[in-house]
Amino acid sequence: SFSDLWAFVRSWFSKSLSDSSQTWFVVCSLRLQRLLLASLSGFVLSLCGVVMQGLFRTPLADPYLLGVIGGSTCGAALMICLGLGESLFFLPLGAFLGGLLAVVLVSLVAFVWAKRHRETNVLLLAGIAFSSLFSSVTSFLVFFAPQRMGFQSLMFWLLGSFSRSQWSSVGILFCFVLFGSPWIFLCAKELNILSLGDDMAIHMGVSPRLFRNILLFVTTLLTAGVVSAVGPIGFVGLLVPHATRLLLGPNHARLLPAAALLGAIFLPLCDTLARLLFAPSLELPVGMVTALLGAPCLLFLLLRKQGK
Repeated sequence: SFSDLWAFVRSWFSKSLSDSSQTWFVVCSLRLQRLLLASLSGFVLSLCGVVMQGLFRTPLADPYLLGVIGGSTCGAALMICLGLGESLFFLPLGAFLGGLLAVVLVSLVAFVWAKRHRETNVLLLAGIAFSSLFSSVTSFLVFFAPQRMGFQSLMFWLLGSFSRSQWSSVGILFCFVLFGSPWIFLCAKELNILSLGDDMAIHMGVSPRLFRNILLFVTTLLTAGVVSAVGPIGFVGLLVPHATRLLLGPNHARLLPAAALLGAIFLPLCDTLARLLFAPSLELPVGMVTALLGAPCLLFLLLRKQGK
């Protein structure tokens, strides 16, 4: 309760709190690490969503729809099948390689075989297609190796959940954020220029291919960090950036930090809703809650785009 939490804070500052107290265990061993992990995940997914919407000049783009989360999930599941799921190195590596493969495949379809005036449509369709493909491969891995992986825990991870959060996961994801997010914030000006089109960017002295490759690499790395820590969580990178853009406009110098901050608030709220909705008998995976909120938003954007 709030009274217990306030008493805990007062005891902390007065240095009269014992390490064995129940409140200490609940706050520091259960709630705090879960809150930090949810905030970091929301920060990353919202930031990556802004970048992808800016790079591909469509509000429908996000790591989930473009197949990055699907590829990262498949790579991480493969590492779990190989018995490397507990590794602090191989699980993020598998997630990163899977996400990078998804980006490469989607980009090849969109930029090599697509006609220029239909580039965005082909990009989204290719992302959905490869996301379904990676999802099928992941289901294949789960179906043929359930006992070795721990079937129930893996299924809960595949739906996206913070229930198994650990301080090691918080530390690893924080390192991903510390390494990747400064690159994105430093490229805010280039994102504004790229949103005007490749020809205009070249005339203004910006290499579209270079910055697009750098930002795709960084967003894939950050998304892989989230997937390896908590599993695939969809629609955060779609819903939060679009809402922030409606409030603040398209200037990425303001949009990037605002969307990241809003995502760091939004996802812990979704996790709290998932934890308390059917408490104490059942806890929903947070991926279910974000899907319930994000799917209607996606339909609204599609209908609005079609109307225009």
